[in-house]
Amino acid sequence: MTKQDKLLDAIGQVDEKLIPELSPRRKNRKVIFISSIAVVCAAALLLATLFPPKFLANLLGRSSEKLSAQTLASPNYPTMAEYPDESKYADWDLYDKAVSAWNESRDALRNQPTGYQTGYDAFFRDVTPTLIDPDTSENVAFSPMSLYLALSMSAEITDGQSRQQILDVLHQKDILSSRANAKSLFEANFVDDKMGKCLLANSLWTNSKCTYDQATMNILADHYYASAFTGDPLSPKYTTLYRAWINNQTDGLLSDFVNELSLDPQMVLTLVSTVNYEGKWSQRFDPEKTKASTFHGQNGDITCDFMKNSYETMFSRGENFDSIDVPLESNGYMRLILPNEGIRPAALLQDKECMDFLMNKDSVAEKRMTVNLSLPKFDIASSLKLNENLKKLGITEIFDATRANFAPLGSDSAEGLAITTVQQDARILIDEEGCKASAVTIMELCGSAMPPDDKIDLVFDRPFLVEIVSDTGAPLFIGIVNQPAD
Repeated sequence: MTKQDKLLDAIGQVDEKLIPELSPRRKNRKVIFISSIAVVCAAALLLATLFPPKFLANLLGRSSEKLSAQTLASPNYPTMAEYPDESKYADWDLYDKAVSAWNESRDALRNQPTGYQTGYDAFFRDVTPTLIDPDTSENVAFSPMSLYLALSMSAEITDGQSRQQILDVLHQKDILSSRANAKSLFEANFVDDKMGKCLLANSLWTNSKCTYDQATMNILADHYYASAFTGDPLSPKYTTLYRAWINNQTDGLLSDFVNELSLDPQMVLTLVSTVNYEGKWSQRFDPEKTKASTFHGQNGDITCDFMKNSYETMFSRGENFDSIDVPLESNGYMRLILPNEGIRPAALLQDKECMDFLMNKDSVAEKRMTVNLSLPKFDIASSLKLNENLKKLGITEIFDATRANFAPLGSDSAEGLAITTVQQDARILIDEEGCKASAVTIMELCGSAMPPDDKIDLVFDRPFLVEIVSDTGAPLFIGIVNQPAD
């Protein structure tokens, strides 16, 4: 039995000592400044129970001790070579070797089985227009990656029709395919090279008064890189540890929301999935060129700071929008989509041509041009309630305690369970250096280029769409800027 297996086997045992280290990999990680780009897509699956009276009595009878927390598993995350700092190399041959090592380490993670992202692409096409109201006049920030990973893990703790409904939405033929493709998606988008980052991390939070099927716990640890903790959900220390873990993984960008989170007293299991993305514009905006101007928002005109830059790049034009991709240093790009006058940004998500474009299909005309970009600084946030949206997509059984099947949790932890809340809180903000964004999904279960051909001025002075795409081409984040500041 491995050390990790022994730790997982300890579920249900008690330890009064609060674990001081949440994750060795995160030790001494600096909080990022607004001059960096961070997309943090955090997904939390909170599992509590609607206990039948007999089951509740048996559960509470197991132990009356107040627990803090105990670490049960600490997975080995993927590793990458650091991007070499050219200023530290006097020998160019050594520098070239360091660059080669960096490229090889990235390529090793990118080398995933063909078709691993197919299900995610189909999921993105189905879910995004379903979750966002086409008539909304509010700001919206949503992470499809966050929700996808949360649902992938929830499939592991369900069975029968409950599992099949989730797999159908994930566009996976069976749990083995879902498991393998989720792991490939995790590894292919993982970046931790000090130049940029796309850090993914998962964890599971168990109730020390319950017992669980060890095989299911092992799957979550081995295939989803999930750290495991156990404790009493009534313990303030356990709640503090839970909040601290999420804040640590998301660089504190969602602290106002996270610090209000609490574990349901009847919690059986909590699954958490986070995505933390950071990078810088390949071509910075000059702060000296930032000037105040008018943004014609859905809720009226406002004055805000507009950043300006010029790019010799491909300009895209669809039937209902114009677009430009703003590259980030070795870590994907931000796609800016300006709807035609009179079209709401959210309505574009119902448009097949635009959705194909968001998924990097060759659906629109492109032309190499000099684009004079004028882009407002923005700081947007939103909260999405997702229960009804997921039901529309076909995931219904897990919301009904009389029909849901959570058998993989274990015989005494699987009775009378139902997911009561699915919510995603998210935030996106940018400045001259880059962007930060974060999202947390909570599911509560209770019981050499050619010269440019032309020039164009692209002024984002009315509501627009934002997409953040990893260097694998996977959409990480979708935003709608109806007002640059809430």
